Amino acid sequence: MSLVATAGHCVFDLSTHTFHSNWLFAPDYDYGASPLGKWPAKYGTVLRAYLTSSESSPEWNYDVGFVAVGPLRTQRLAQVTGSQGIMFNVPRGQLTYSFGYPGNIADAEIMSVCISKPIISKCGLPPRYRGQGLRCGMTQGCSGGPWILNFVGTTGRGYINSVNSYTCQLLPYIMHGPYFDSNIKALYDSIKTKV
Repeated sequence: MSLVATAGHCVFDLSTHTFHSNWLFAPDYDYGASPLGKWPAKYGTVLRAYLTSSESSPEWNYDVGFVAVGPLRTQRLAQVTGSQGIMFNVPRGQLTYSFGYPGNIADAEIMSVCISKPIISKCGLPPRYRGQGLRCGMTQGCSGGPWILNFVGTTGRGYINSVNSYTCQLLPYIMHGPYFDSNIKALYDSIKTKV
């Protein structure tokens, strides 16, 4: 099996308190075509802090999940797509590439990217919010897309250090993402040992 990083709300539904089912990962999706295949999810995980939060008050600090996907035609995901590294507890404010399929661009049919340096969010969230904001015009649909540091365009490789989580009405052109801290590392380490 292989791991996919995504937003917690892409894995777990806070309105029903159930994990999503029939989950597929379609890398390199483009206008209905999935040239690298559709990879079925076996199971997903989120942090307990997110799992026990509510739809009216989500734990945005931990809106991250990891999904184990099974092989497709006997191949593991990384054998077909390659894989990103992952980093935790990195210094903030580094040049970041955010990828996603936002509904406001081509009806979420093509991958989009935002390139910026994360900032401290001023979105009217509780003072305990430790996430970050990225100047970005992507909207709903891009949730779970990776934030990548040290991205090399010629290889498509880098290091995931957050995911697209949400935008707010106060700051519609700021995409928010959780800061990958030691708690998120522990979640990653726990599922990594199972795949």
